[in-house]
Amino acid sequence: MKYFFIFSIFFILLGCNKPSVMPDLEFHRFLLSGSGNYHNTEHTWALDSLVVDGKPFALNALQKSYKKTFNNDGTYFDSDGFTGKWSMISVNELQVIINNTSSANNKQTYNVIDINSIRFSYSITSGTGKYDYYYKIVYE
Repeated sequence: MKYFFIFSIFFILLGCNKPSVMPDLEFHRFLLSGSGNYHNTEHTWALDSLVVDGKPFALNALQKSYKKTFNNDGTYFDSDGFTGKWSMISVNELQVIINNTSSANNKQTYNVIDINSIRFSYSITSGTGKYDYYYKIVYE
């Protein structure tokens, strides 16, 4: 009976599920766009501030109302009417392809500065300077 009890405890402990840890890249994707589960299929981000070449840039009312929505299925749209696809290549690199533009520059790569459950920031360096965009999540 004693051995039966010991083996029973051993098999019970062996059968317990250990929590799985989500890889960083997948976790960052979920932070950006939601998990894809019920009522969590997209995240909308509102522009909060902008820094140009290390100096804060004063946003006007229209710029403050700018939003980007990233869907868990890899699509996105913004408040300017642009739509497209996104992919997070690494925890520090986000790629966006704009579908409805005739511009040759329809593919953009953002350097992710930070992302968490309420804030998202990235930078873009172009010929005219470095732009750091800071967003906050919108709960609607």
